Amino acid sequence: MISEITKGMEICFGSYEQDSDLENGEEPIEWKVLTVKDGKALLLSKYGIDYGKYNNEYRNITWASSDVRVRLNGELYRSYFNKKEREIIAETVIDNKSDATNFILAEDGTKDKIFLLSKDDILNPEYGFSDSGEESDEARTCSASLYTIDKYVLELFGEEEFKVKGKEYIEKHKSETVSWWLRTVCANSDSNYENNLAYDIYYIRNSGSLDIDSVNTRHLYCIRPALWMDVDGYISLLKENCISVPEEDEDVKVDISKLKTAKQGDVVVFGAFEQDNDFVNGKEPIEWRVLKNDGSKVLLVSKYVLDIGNYNTDGDSSSWEKCSLRAWLNNDFYNTAFTKGEQLRISETELKNNDNPDSGAEGGNDTIDKVFILSIDDVTNPEYGFSADIKEYDKNRNSAPSAYAETKGPTKGKEPKDQFLTIEGEGACDYWLRTVGNITQNAATLTCYGAVFANGYFINWYYGIRPAITVDIS
Repeated sequence: MISEITKGMEICFGSYEQDSDLENGEEPIEWKVLTVKDGKALLLSKYGIDYGKYNNEYRNITWASSDVRVRLNGELYRSYFNKKEREIIAETVIDNKSDATNFILAEDGTKDKIFLLSKDDILNPEYGFSDSGEESDEARTCSASLYTIDKYVLELFGEEEFKVKGKEYIEKHKSETVSWWLRTVCANSDSNYENNLAYDIYYIRNSGSLDIDSVNTRHLYCIRPALWMDVDGYISLLKENCISVPEEDEDVKVDISKLKTAKQGDVVVFGAFEQDNDFVNGKEPIEWRVLKNDGSKVLLVSKYVLDIGNYNTDGDSSSWEKCSLRAWLNNDFYNTAFTKGEQLRISETELKNNDNPDSGAEGGNDTIDKVFILSIDDVTNPEYGFSADIKEYDKNRNSAPSAYAETKGPTKGKEPKDQFLTIEGEGACDYWLRTVGNITQNAATLTCYGAVFANGYFINWYYGIRPAITVDIS
């Protein structure tokens, strides 16, 4: 039994899938103790236990507004730790200075439960690191969990090619060290310093040296979470044998009484997602508009536009089946917005992905999804409360963006003063439909005026994301 925690120790705290064998459950997360101060220990995960982009969109960015911060303090925070473990994790005021003295994006400190190390942290000898960023410092190197590698290689190759090449690739590279993100922003040119732009982020190379890369690079940049933990609280949990105890009841109970009686057009609450752009007060309940209730299942679309992003990030020709938005909704959003109990209530929905009604551009294969966006057929369906006329300015199709979504704009082709207004001057914004546009490089949109734009816009432009789900109420 551990009776004290000291710098340099390795401890287990929390759990997460790591060996890529889902049948044997999650594995304890191993952490390195970087320092101990005032009764709290600074921990850094021993391995890269996940991977992803610093931010999903290539845009002016800070740690405070980054997608990786939202994910760490939302989805991953709840996945890593049970309730008692979360109680001993300190909310930490993070210093977010950049590497340029005139850089306005060096924002004030943020308050986070989980964070990434900064440039200053990995140059701090007190934490066991070299003070030179150019040095290949073994203390800064790490390998990735097998789950992390599997997840990356599957996305790299795609499902079909993964079956052929994936396992061989994983076997070859699984023991190698990997690169991992830091939270510190930097500018990618002198002119960007002058204009206060931040499109690059520091990271640690697999050699242990410091480097920079784009905020939305697709390279395998791992996530190594860090946190401050109360030492006495940890020792107490060890004595009580409460480290990583499964919480069978905490997230499973879901009140569906209001969903059962909801009628078409009613607004109900289900799940939670960041909406007021205040990360300190946590996520806000998601309001949904009821499109249909057949007594056993209820079809919902979010009342507000919850995020703004690409239909497909790389701009290549894409159908709904293959677009990055579909992947984000059914992974990141699904795991962030819904508890385990809520996820059990969300049904798989069979979606018809029809061709574009005007040009005949092919819509691709039909899909089965947990989370999706509406199609042209959906938003012209009177049974859902919409006008059948795609050109009509139908207020029932309008949706205003959340405060958080507004920070992710502007949408392309709109002046900032106009991007969130209807023809009557009320709050609304354009949002994606899943139907392919007049060409497969476009996707259809719903305009802020409430009309359908079937020709659509380029799939790597930024438009609103209004999720839809089907909930089992039986």
